[in-house]
Amino acid sequence: MIPMLMAVEARNVPVLKELLAHQTGFQLAAKKQDTGDSGLHLACRKKDLDCVKLLVDAGVDLDLKNKDGQTAVHVASWEGDDSVLRYLYSVGASFNLHDKLERMPLHIAAERGHTGLVEFLITHCKAPLTDRTRDGNTLIHVASKFGHPDTALAFLKRGVPLLMPNKDGAICLHVAAEMGHTAVVKALLAKGAAVNAVTKDGQTALHLAVKYKKPQVVQALIGSGALVETKGGEHMETPLHIAARTEGGEKCAEMLFKSGANVNSTRENGETALHVSARYGRLSVLRSLLREGANPMHQSKTGETALHIATRHCHLEIVKELQEFICQKRSLHDAITLANQQNNEGEAPIHLAAELTKSVAHSDFEDTDLVKLILGYNANVSYTTRLTQESCLHYCARAGNVDVLLEIVRYIGPHIQAIVNKQSKNGQSPLLVASEQGHLDIVKVLLKNQARVDIFDEVTAEHGHQTVADTLLYHKAFVNAKSKHGLTPLHLAASQGNVTLVKLLVDKHGATIDALTLTNDSTALHLAADGGHSQVVRVLLEAGASALEENADGMTALHLAAKHGHLDVMNELTNYVPFKTASTKTGLTALHVAAVHGKADFVREMLIHVPACVKSEPPASGAFGTEWCSEGSTSLHLAAGNGHTSVVSLLLSKSTYQIHTKDKRGRTALQRAAANGHLEMCALLIGQGADINTADRNGFTAIHFASSAGYLNVVKLLVDSGASPIFETKDGKVPITFAAASNHIDVLSYLMKKDHNSRSLMEDRKFVFDLMVCGRMNMNKCIEEFVLVSPAPVDTAAKLARNYQLQAIKEKERARDLTAASTHCESMAVELTAIASNVSSARKLLKALDAHGTPFLDVLIDMEQKEVVAHPAVQKYLSDVWMGDLRWANTRIILLFFALLLLPPLWVLFSLPFKHGLNRVPIIKFMTYLVSHIYLMALFCLTIVAPLVPIHESTSLVPHWYEWILLAWLSGLLVLDLTSPGERQGLGWIRTVNLAICAVRHNLIFFFYCSLFNIFRLFMSALESV
Repeated sequence: MIPMLMAVEARNVPVLKELLAHQTGFQLAAKKQDTGDSGLHLACRKKDLDCVKLLVDAGVDLDLKNKDGQTAVHVASWEGDDSVLRYLYSVGASFNLHDKLERMPLHIAAERGHTGLVEFLITHCKAPLTDRTRDGNTLIHVASKFGHPDTALAFLKRGVPLLMPNKDGAICLHVAAEMGHTAVVKALLAKGAAVNAVTKDGQTALHLAVKYKKPQVVQALIGSGALVETKGGEHMETPLHIAARTEGGEKCAEMLFKSGANVNSTRENGETALHVSARYGRLSVLRSLLREGANPMHQSKTGETALHIATRHCHLEIVKELQEFICQKRSLHDAITLANQQNNEGEAPIHLAAELTKSVAHSDFEDTDLVKLILGYNANVSYTTRLTQESCLHYCARAGNVDVLLEIVRYIGPHIQAIVNKQSKNGQSPLLVASEQGHLDIVKVLLKNQARVDIFDEVTAEHGHQTVADTLLYHKAFVNAKSKHGLTPLHLAASQGNVTLVKLLVDKHGATIDALTLTNDSTALHLAADGGHSQVVRVLLEAGASALEENADGMTALHLAAKHGHLDVMNELTNYVPFKTASTKTGLTALHVAAVHGKADFVREMLIHVPACVKSEPPASGAFGTEWCSEGSTSLHLAAGNGHTSVVSLLLSKSTYQIHTKDKRGRTALQRAAANGHLEMCALLIGQGADINTADRNGFTAIHFASSAGYLNVVKLLVDSGASPIFETKDGKVPITFAAASNHIDVLSYLMKKDHNSRSLMEDRKFVFDLMVCGRMNMNKCIEEFVLVSPAPVDTAAKLARNYQLQAIKEKERARDLTAASTHCESMAVELTAIASNVSSARKLLKALDAHGTPFLDVLIDMEQKEVVAHPAVQKYLSDVWMGDLRWANTRIILLFFALLLLPPLWVLFSLPFKHGLNRVPIIKFMTYLVSHIYLMALFCLTIVAPLVPIHESTSLVPHWYEWILLAWLSGLLVLDLTSPGERQGLGWIRTVNLAICAVRHNLIFFFYCSLFNIFRLFMSALESV
């Protein structure tokens, strides 16, 4: 602390004045290290106006704050110095700054009860009355909390709300009641404070006054109409419940009694105040409650009486008071009934007394005395709980209090055998419970009292209670007893690594070494090796355990050690099992298992005895499945498939040739790594020279596997490293089809941007369908991307739309989705056509040829893309094509039509392929076709409807001239149909067949006529010769 600050504290004005003459700025800014007070703060604390004026004249910062965030105005308000505060106001100090607790000087003045300063701050300094502290307290809260009724009333006169709650929902009355300021409480009640107002958790001011033992406040509140039965708080309790649990709450309880509080009122869980006093051991309150009529037989919602609760918490005096009261006021029979009353779980007080431990007792022998007291009221020790069916002996065996057990045993007497051997619902007797917990003294007492030991408790072995186990075995317990899972004590001791207990069971008591569990046929050696207990493994091996025995999973002890990387266990097994031994069930060696689980240290040690390239043998059974136990797998395959880069690096350091080795299915390590999405592994193998495009027996490469599994990063790595995205499997599938089939949208999107054949993909119906499914998952973005990255987007969109239309007809279940996809593709085709027409003319687009040499316009027509054809650009092109180079008026075209109709030579001129060029204009060709149809209809009418020579008048079968013309015409149409395949699509074959039938019929009739004429002539010749 600098001299200037010391001079201020000493109130030495002359020295202070001399010091401020030098380095003024530095000294004015100096602060005490502990509080952060400056010279101005210290002067205000000393109430030294002269020092304050001297510092102000020297130019001190009036709003400088200390570590609490307070200025000199705050300090002056705390000290209540009116003269200093008025001077600071006159020199312009700020009166509206907050400290770290969000208090202004007005709050501090209210806290200290300086009513005069409060009036000054409000009147002259215009301090805001609505400002609140961090916890939501108003100014009247602050005054009430610190017990200043005059200050509180001053705020009320200024309009501060009386019923404004803070963050906890408490009004000023709650705060005053909590702090015990009776005068403030009375003043607030006189001004109209709501006496029964509640906080957020439902507590009234009466609850808080009782909770904090403020009897005078309690009396004032009750006298002003506070309700004594209001329930609130976390447990929805009355003030009487609070008084019953509060130490020293007797006075408050007495006031509540005399004010009509119901002593048997319950809180949320059904407990009365008697229950609460029993729980907290409030003897005086409990006596008062009993005197006022509390019911000692009342049960809570859990079925517990006050005796249950007092017993559970080991309150001997409470238990004694309850029983004596019932004996005096009611009868001994009621006391016995209460001592045997069971709660909802079936627990009687003797159960709760039996599980008492020394730690919960409040004095020496309190636990045993309590048990004696309850037993003295004829407690039934044979009662069992409802759910677990446990007796009090089970509870005592679990708690381990031997003194309590001795009292119970002494009480039971000669009939103890039936009770001591009673089993719970899970089949455990008290002896088994005590053995499980390792309570040796309890075990000895139970054994002395005829407890059965024909079955050994396996849990004793599991928890390693050697002394208890030895005691049980000494009393002829069955050492090879099994649990429902087939576990013997030796199994459990071995799994826990308890060497001492294992030796005890094997050497002293002759436990069976090769016993198998029921879950996976494991021996004790398997469990010890699995847990890495090398010392137990050594003991079992020396005792004759077989190291070659396999469990149900095909694991020997060495395999299990490899699975968990237990090198110590491996060293113990060195002389008992060859390291090259493969499992008969899985075909794997320990090296393979270690590689699967990524145990690099174990693999390193195994490579000393086993070559790295050893392959798995054909398994006798598929215990592990075929994925990672397939025949012909090396350790590299298995390690790569599981992403263990450290193991792979170690194996490759021994031999890089194995990187090209394939398993029985023709898969390499790279393919397995890619199938499981191990990016770093794939990068490592590629860097070591793995063939990226090698295929298995089904033609799958690494990119096929990665695409099918959806590992985008692996796919990117493979493509960047040279993998071909168009490599086909034996089924003709490329990677992008697998990505679509598995709905891996990100992989599908990436492969679309790479080399692929859009035309062949559209011919794959399954891919097209899978593309629709993927599109449904992301607003058809997959379909849009496929169309836009294709060489001819508009052609792809049109054909894809038609493809979805056809699939919608066949796939009824997904017809709705397929139709929606078709509509979307057609919309894309329309938009793309518009874009292409704006960039270039529609003529180039519509005349463009696809892969089959078909113009795009014909494609649109064949694919029935009506929306595209109806586009204005397409229609304009069609109009131009329809008129050709003609610029004729409509009247001229109509006159030409009638000329063709009325002048057959003109029609012949325009129909035949002369070089005038008009016959190639579509509208003129249409008119000639139309006139041709009209002529053909007229010819049909002349031949059939109204023939020039009626059939019945015709004397010859030779066709007339108009029939010859019709025959020639039909023959020409037949030739046209036969030479135009497009005309025979769909129902067009009907016309072709009809024309053929007509032609054949005419020829047959003519042939028949000629034959019949020749026969008639021969017949007439014969007659003449006769």
